[in-house]
Amino acid sequence: MADFLSGDQLNHEIVKIISDPIDGIVLASPYMKFHDRIKRELIKLSGNPKIEIKVIIGKSDGNFKSSIDKDSLEFLMNLPNVQLYHENRLHAKFYGNGFDFILSSMNLYDFSQNTNIEFGVKLAAGTILDNRFEKEAFNFIQEVISQAELIYENVPVYEKKLLGLSKEYLGFKNILNKVDRKKRGIQEVIDEVIEEVKLKEGTKMGFCIRTGEPIPFNLKMPLSDKAFKTWSYFKDENFQEKYCHVTGEPSDGKTSFARPVLHKNWSKAKQLSK
Repeated sequence: MADFLSGDQLNHEIVKIISDPIDGIVLASPYMKFHDRIKRELIKLSGNPKIEIKVIIGKSDGNFKSSIDKDSLEFLMNLPNVQLYHENRLHAKFYGNGFDFILSSMNLYDFSQNTNIEFGVKLAAGTILDNRFEKEAFNFIQEVISQAELIYENVPVYEKKLLGLSKEYLGFKNILNKVDRKKRGIQEVIDEVIEEVKLKEGTKMGFCIRTGEPIPFNLKMPLSDKAFKTWSYFKDENFQEKYCHVTGEPSDGKTSFARPVLHKNWSKAKQLSK
């Protein structure tokens, strides 16, 4: 069974695809800038780390960062079970949850959702195995994913309990990151920021535990304003961060909002706190 969708109905059904998955969702669109409605549904999914979120972007002449809004990219990077792919040839739009899926003209871009004339077709639940068209569409998007470049991935981390009969969710870790600015070298980033920002005389300086950029030293606020905005989506005080607030050196996930300083640097932190 297939339903023709347009206007607000199309927007509504895409949100439903995201809000009610079986075990995961696939969002494929050449260009992405998440509407607040999309963000709200993805935040809800983050409460169930078993839900796998696969996002495919493309059509950007090899520069994937021009295919996705910076805030949307940072938002995805904080989801516990997410895979971000880039396929430069992608021009199709596909939104599916393992149960229903939509083939559409509409990018997952708030401008498209709010202003353009868009339409799509929703293939109803229970038809994938019974209808050749639905099955071919589903298999095709899986083939696109297999050929695309994986550029970012977070995976959930569990601790086994009761002799392996159950497990407790501890958080998530990043296992692949081709978008992190630290690849340029942390000192290069620090030097650029210091040149651009004239520091007030006498200000004690530290480093953002997420980006490594210089910020005022404050153990209660070890994030830059922008990084804090991203962190506040989930407010996980134990989320593994990247840098030490005191020295700016890479922390390999040993710092967090709750513990922003590497253990070896606590004496320096105490001196700065005086």
